[in-house]
Amino acid sequence: MVRKLLVSLGLIALAVAAAACSSASTTTTTTAPATTTTLPTSPSSRNAQAATRAMQAALGYGNRKSTVHYVDSASGGQLATVIVGDIGQSSGIQTISIDFKGVRSSITIELVGHTVYFKGGDEAVGLVFSLTPSQATAAADRWVSIVPSEGAIFQQAAQALTVGSLMSEIALAKPITGMRAILMGGNTYTEIFGRWVGDGVLPREHATGELVTTEGANSLPVEFSGVKPTEGISGRFVETVVLSRWGETVHIAVPRNALPLSSVLKAKSTTKPTVV
Repeated sequence: MVRKLLVSLGLIALAVAAAACSSASTTTTTTAPATTTTLPTSPSSRNAQAATRAMQAALGYGNRKSTVHYVDSASGGQLATVIVGDIGQSSGIQTISIDFKGVRSSITIELVGHTVYFKGGDEAVGLVFSLTPSQATAAADRWVSIVPSEGAIFQQAAQALTVGSLMSEIALAKPITGMRAILMGGNTYTEIFGRWVGDGVLPREHATGELVTTEGANSLPVEFSGVKPTEGISGRFVETVVLSRWGETVHIAVPRNALPLSSVLKAKSTTKPTVV
């Protein structure tokens, strides 16, 4: 994410800036599944405390699962990202596809043991990891390794590649305003409403979120959607995360002959990438 990684490494800030500079006539929308049907609600389904408990139960059970597959789509202004990931309790892999100002690039990031690896085009690695042009060229299209001694950049990347991190990102903030039963694809789910506050989304921005979970004692999250409205110079930002394939085995191969990040950072350049 996801959102934690994008915020930590600067992409969400770029999205907000780009949205503030984009045309007022440009809008981005999210589309709910066409098969979604709202079922009759009872007073308990609208109760905020019951909704909070339902969310906590789903996130808690999800946090105990060994793995999950997810697809995260986000957009704001001139930046759009799609992240496809398979993550576990202490390892994971995700591929980020980036479209920024019409320039498309991608990067794959892995966490294996105590090492983060990444590989992508120079535009993507430069943008995601804030590398200079020379550093991005040195890292482009080859595996690069990041170890704990690299400090914050390792922590930021590693923390975004675990089940626990994803559960924290899709958690709704208070006030949780209620919930309702919905029908999707012939199955009944619970849709929970609340505020969206977290990495890159501030309380004062009045963002709203919805979390859809399965029903029953062992409920699991299946979809999160959040919208940060346009306010003042702050642009509109939307995100949707779809979760599936809980508990399936994830195989992550350790890249061979990876170039240490410390070697990449030695590439000399006096300017930052001009992609922004």
